[in-house]
Amino acid sequence: MIIVIPAYAEPGITTVLDSLNQCSSPGCKVEVIIHINSPTGAMHPFNHATTLSVAKTNDWINKNKNKGISFHLIVNDDLPSAIAGVGLARKIGMDEAISRFADINNEEGIIVCLDADCTVAKNYLQEIWINFSRHPETEVATIYFEHPLEGAEENSVYEGIKNYELFLRYYIAGLREAQFPYAYHTVGSAMAVRAARYAKQGGMNKKKAGEDFYFLQKIFPNGNPIEINSTVVMPSPRASDRVPFGTGKSIHKYLDEGEAIITTYHPLCFKDLKQYFNDVEEFYKISGGSLNKIVKEYPDGLKQFLVDVELEEKLKELNKHSSNLDSFTKRFYNWFNGFKVLKYVHFATENSYPPIPVVEAAYEIIKQMKSIKGDTLPSLDSLLSFYRELDRQQ
Repeated sequence: MIIVIPAYAEPGITTVLDSLNQCSSPGCKVEVIIHINSPTGAMHPFNHATTLSVAKTNDWINKNKNKGISFHLIVNDDLPSAIAGVGLARKIGMDEAISRFADINNEEGIIVCLDADCTVAKNYLQEIWINFSRHPETEVATIYFEHPLEGAEENSVYEGIKNYELFLRYYIAGLREAQFPYAYHTVGSAMAVRAARYAKQGGMNKKKAGEDFYFLQKIFPNGNPIEINSTVVMPSPRASDRVPFGTGKSIHKYLDEGEAIITTYHPLCFKDLKQYFNDVEEFYKISGGSLNKIVKEYPDGLKQFLVDVELEEKLKELNKHSSNLDSFTKRFYNWFNGFKVLKYVHFATENSYPPIPVVEAAYEIIKQMKSIKGDTLPSLDSLLSFYRELDRQQ
């Protein structure tokens, strides 16, 4: 197992190293690759932070000799500024892991992604190893995460992260309610993939943000994914303006603009998708006339979106290459995957269902799941607690 940690301007890098060092032994060899990186011409204070991170990491490695874990530092302080970012940094580290596995002919080795601002539970390494060992067919896994809700940051930071984490969990719960088969979290610091699948997929992309989402959406349909919910990754709730979207950017925006900006997709987006996904089996070997009868019953926004993505023509193509229903269904969800789902949700938000506060949306999904009546909103804390437990039980 190789843990890959990209780090850009992270003077507190040793916190995650200490956290890994205290983990219980998983029963396999573990390596940690720390990739300290920065773009060409990075200005002070970022170049100073990079220099400091390198010095701290080297000093930490020299002082912490753990027989069960070996730590390796790679440094790139001149990445092309046009493409430098978390995607490229993660890719370089993961490609190095592939190279190291190739040296020992280990295609089944596990590459685990973590971030420099995280800590992990003591059983983190054990549970990853146990779950992949129990499921030899599994090639990709997501790992349960929780942001800290108290600590040294300002109270407003923790209020912001509660809203943002609820937003993340609500979206996945909405996909589950819609019966989308690949309703998994896509958090870059909480995912793992076998070496062979990583290589087959062509490696990590170079996106400056959202690299985790794009990477995992391509792997889920063929990777027999599992969720490892018996341990926990704890990402930092800190604000950041380094990336165009994501946790750090959302908290930065929250602090600037206030709680009112924490809105999310309307639950009706997922209700539309559920109606659509319930008809997937009917699409197998369907005629044009029968398809029109089904689509006619859809909400107007969904009908327009399916015209835009050329559903009828795509179904003809999928049916032409499918010898049975199972083959068709797999091909269908390879086409209408997480990218298409998110595109529809954005389309519906812009054209049919304006966004609503995340607390209201999260409660609506609970009411549907539990057949609850009433409009009195639970507290943000109780909603987040419910959704965390919901994810742990998957």
